[in-house]
Order: sequence, then structure tokens, then C-alpha cells
Amino acid sequence: MTTSRNNKINRRSLLGYAAVALVAPSVVRAETIRRNISSFRVHDWQDHFDTLGKGIIISDTVTMALQHWTADGEMRIYPTSVPLTDELTKRGYTEVVEKRKNPSWAPTPSMRERNPEWPARIEGG
Repeated sequence: MTTSRNNKINRRSLLGYAAVALVAPSVVRAETIRRNISSFRVHDWQDHFDTLGKGIIISDTVTMALQHWTADGEMRIYPTSVPLTDELTKRGYTEVVEKRKNPSWAPTPSMRERNPEWPARIEGG
């Protein structure tokens, strides 16, 4: 009598089989599709510039990533933050005109207004 009961499909086993059938395709897909869990989107520098020159930096404000290509084509990606509002977000093209080792940093007057506890200047290093 127990063998005939085990051969029947009950609600619990039917739900179990249905769950496996629903999950199995996503498990197979997860193994074959490479996921970018950090949500960084890799850009092609050729979409923005003609040559690498001394190097290129692309900042993606949507995925909060900075991509840096060196002159020899090596690409590095770094997480970044984004300004609080769109009016504080600078968009467009620019170029690096000066580089200094261990530069100091000073918040703008509007930054100090929003955050009066910030120091007037932070030394480099």
C-alpha cells in the first residue's frame, strides 16, 4: 500500500517539480552568460576619441565607474562617486593640463557652505 502511495503525484511534489522547472533555465543561463555584478559598463575609447595619445579617462556617471586607458592600451576601472545633483555634475570633454605628485585639496566655497565642518585645506599624501 505504501508503494502505490509513493507512485502518486501529490500537490507538494508537483509544486517541487514546477519550481525546479522554473529555476533550471536561469541556472543554466547563469553559467553561460557572464554577469557584471558590479554594474560597471565598459566603454570603447574609440567611441569617444581618435587616438589614445598619452592616455584616456572616461567617467560614467550612471554606473559610477572611471575607466583609465594608458598610452599602451591597458585599461583600468575604478569605482567613483557622483555629485548630489545634476547641476553639480560636469559633462563633456576636457583634458588634463597639469599633474602634480601628492597635490593638496581644498573644498569650494559652496562645499564649505554645505559642510562647514570640513577643513579649509587637506594636504596631499
